[in-house]
Amino acid sequence: RRSVQIIIPRQIAMLLSHMLTKRSLPQIGEKFERDHTTILHSCRKVKAVADVLKPAIEQRASLADLVRLAKDMHSQLVHNKPHRNQKRT
Repeated sequence: RRSVQIIIPRQIAMLLSHMLTKRSLPQIGEKFERDHTTILHSCRKVKAVADVLKPAIEQRASLADLVRLAKDMHSQLVHNKPHRNQKRT
């Protein structure tokens, strides 16, 4: 298995590359040495986590609450399961 310490930051970097550049998914994939579908998958995963964390941040949740929520979402990413409040897409 690949290290989560590498996977999550790489997925975030893929999303940022997609959001901040005018490059196509295949072009971004070339830079990361991944298929364009991997880039698309990473973007969707990171956006899903951000969507779940956003309300907690807006409600000024405690740092401990955010860490717990982030760990839960991290577990969901690793195991490729939807968050308990989300449907599979």
